[in-house]
Amino acid sequence: MKSVYRIVGISLLAIIILSVGCVKRDNPAVPETPPAGLVAWFTHQYDGLTGTSTNSVWNQYPARRVAVYTPPGYDFEKIGVRYPTLYLLPGFDGEPSFNFEYGNETYYLAASIAKVADRLIASGEIKPMFIVMPDASIPYGGSFYANSSLAGKWEDMMSVELVHKIDTLTTTETRPGSGFRTLAAKESRAIGGHSSGGYGAIRIAITNDSLFNSVSAIDAPLAFNGSGSFGGITELFGAYLNESGITTDSLYLATDTTGFRAKPYKILFYSMAATFSPAAKTAPTGLGSLQISLPFDYHGTVVQSVWDQWLNNDLYGWLDNATYKSALTNQNLYFETSDHDVNMFNKQTVLFEQKLTSLGINYQSATFSKYEGSNAQSRTFLYDRLEHILKFHDKHLRDRDGKY
Repeated sequence: MKSVYRIVGISLLAIIILSVGCVKRDNPAVPETPPAGLVAWFTHQYDGLTGTSTNSVWNQYPARRVAVYTPPGYDFEKIGVRYPTLYLLPGFDGEPSFNFEYGNETYYLAASIAKVADRLIASGEIKPMFIVMPDASIPYGGSFYANSSLAGKWEDMMSVELVHKIDTLTTTETRPGSGFRTLAAKESRAIGGHSSGGYGAIRIAITNDSLFNSVSAIDAPLAFNGSGSFGGITELFGAYLNESGITTDSLYLATDTTGFRAKPYKILFYSMAATFSPAAKTAPTGLGSLQISLPFDYHGTVVQSVWDQWLNNDLYGWLDNATYKSALTNQNLYFETSDHDVNMFNKQTVLFEQKLTSLGINYQSATFSKYEGSNAQSRTFLYDRLEHILKFHDKHLRDRDGKY
């Protein structure tokens, strides 16, 4: 794909107080109130969101905001130290609407990632780094980070377009040093994500093995077809039908986005269908109007022709491809799973890990179990796990001195 990069005017809004002074990584003393980094915003018009479906709703928001955490003491206006970069991709349920004000750019901020990073940098547990958090929402929920004729070319946008944007802001602005002074090399880049963001991180690491030096995923849909007694995504078909009250073929075909945000399985399947099985517009209402095909009928029975399209994007199956296997063999991998995930993505992640083991591919993993009085759930433990994610990637990010 020919990529045309436009530098959009940057509006840097201080969301979190900018600190003064840098903290050395080898300083073991942690101040009572660590110096604060800055979360800055800029707006980028993605080329991959233009030229998709003729349905105007899909082309309505080609410009998206990107949040970037910058380490304490970072000065946008001066030529100075360059830092490594971690890209964190949000999950499909990480935004309550696709308006900028409430979009995916708040996904990791709500988990107070800046506070976690500030504390770990001040204690010397991680090196100073940029953390890039894009809004990857689509009208039906969130992207699954593949290239789609309907949802947009999200794989290209995250792996090429956004990385290029972040790395070149320093040289394309008119005033010296403005923007993000990154270390533009594989050894100084990492990518991770939660839920579908974890799927996207692994997918992009497989198809772009020269871009990132480490990849992580938390409770990610990585084994669509399941294995053994676990049916994978097929086990959720009935949950969608029950949630939407679908009992007849006419109700199935007439489904729409009414009450969309209160129905998590509808968001899940519409987002996946927009990515993996887009369809031509065939009707004024219902699935034909939504330009998607679902991989099951109103009984919950698999529609094989559509399901095959989804399985073509199943990363568990991708491990049978020698090229893709090689990409992960040479990668630094880390997985987190929770006790409970309503979408059972935690189980899919475990299956993916087991297949990596069978193929002799090294990885690290952890399970987060139990809050006091309740199980750890995928959507409620993100703040706690961000510390572990940052520490993992820190070990595989090369700094300006060539050290990891």
